[in-house]
Amino acid sequence: MKETQTGSGSSTDLYVHTEDAFLKHQADFLSFMYVRNEEQVPSTLYSIRSHESIGEKYRALFDPIYKIPKDANLETGNSEEDTLDSVLYGNYSLPFMRFDAAEQLFNSSIRQSDEAQHTLHEFWEEARHLIYSGFTPQAGDVILVNNHLCAHGRSAFRAGIRNIDGVEQPCERRIMLRMMSKVSLIDMRAHTLTEDPFFVIEEHLGKNFQHF
Repeated sequence: MKETQTGSGSSTDLYVHTEDAFLKHQADFLSFMYVRNEEQVPSTLYSIRSHESIGEKYRALFDPIYKIPKDANLETGNSEEDTLDSVLYGNYSLPFMRFDAAEQLFNSSIRQSDEAQHTLHEFWEEARHLIYSGFTPQAGDVILVNNHLCAHGRSAFRAGIRNIDGVEQPCERRIMLRMMSKVSLIDMRAHTLTEDPFFVIEEHLGKNFQHF
């Protein structure tokens, strides 16, 4: 999964995005707690307020003509093809944004309209130079991000290697394969071992083992 746009990726940049951009009522603020960063990977942050001005140049971003793909884990009756929304919203001079560069710009299967694709590319050509990548989080760091103003991401890196005094050393990666939702927690006891009721067994992709 090293080339995917997920937390498991490494060999490609995780493009900046506002969290759950496809939702009408996405989170207002995000909190990031960095447990470990032995590979010293920079985080990336981009704010719509970093532009000198939005002005008439990007007025088209306020038009509801852009496809914003839903998360693969979200099950709704709506097709991605039918979901159109604006990238910027609110005040024309001090706007908010919902933006996912990887999905809206670089996912060819989405098939944005020619007008939408052209405007997004123009916007990206300016926005990408305003991305801040000077923050390399350390274990224990906590940051809060306004999800209406700021998009977040992560630079590409060489996974499993850390540099100690100029010498490369292997380091172990630990990945959480599935975040458990509140709904799945309700039925947690049905999938625990009787000897250890706090230990939940899950297969990769989130499928539970059958009772045995």
